[in-house]
Amino acid sequence: MVRTGDTPAQFKVYDRNAPHLCPDNNTTLEVKSDNSIFCPKDNATWILISGQPTAVSSLPPKTYFWNYDASSKNLSIYN
Repeated sequence: MVRTGDTPAQFKVYDRNAPHLCPDNNTTLEVKSDNSIFCPKDNATWILISGQPTAVSSLPPKTYFWNYDASSKNLSIYN
């Protein structure tokens, strides 16, 4: 999950598995350099804020719906 805006609060919530390899071993995505997502198995990368693929994969990571309650600061995630 990454916060993409403050007013109103905006988020992108991604699945932690590489969309082009899952299911497989060592396909848990990692955040690198605060601006990209990285797959350790094949070095695929995506832009963190948008999910746009930048290397190896042409598929964006799976995203989830979310709801943010500003009064309680509670973020709910749905599939």
